Amino acid sequence: MKKELSSVLNDAQVMAFIQVVRRHGDATLGDVFELAKEMGIDGLNVQDVFFGDLPSTGKGWAKKRAKALPAAAKVSAANEPAEPDTRTLKGRKKYDKTVFRALSKRGWRKAPHVREKVGGTPDQVRSSLARLIESGSVIWQGRARATEYRKASQ
Repeated sequence: MKKELSSVLNDAQVMAFIQVVRRHGDATLGDVFELAKEMGIDGLNVQDVFFGDLPSTGKGWAKKRAKALPAAAKVSAANEPAEPDTRTLKGRKKYDKTVFRALSKRGWRKAPHVREKVGGTPDQVRSSLARLIESGSVIWQGRARATEYRKASQ
């Protein structure tokens, strides 16, 4: 019984870890795996953390957790903006316009700030900003997390 309990608790810890990491899209891989090491979570890889299904063990743990969430948390999750469609050219152009409108001519904005305004994933925001930079509509300064963007003065 002790071994089974330990296994279920370990699975729950891994599932919780993966869910929290997925909510923090601005964390680097180094941050994620350093945290996993500190928490004693072994054997995770990029596929597991970012792209894989949550572990199937845990006997309905995710469903029980969803039932236990307060009603306010369920409502806020339902009110989140829909993920933008960037799979089509038309969808990318529409999203690029939204990202462009979120930028200022005077103030510099970091990608996470833009993402808060327009929604989407970190990859969608970065790709949109890259397209806008290539078109000459947006300029940037800095590197890595310190990169900032603004509308180009024309």
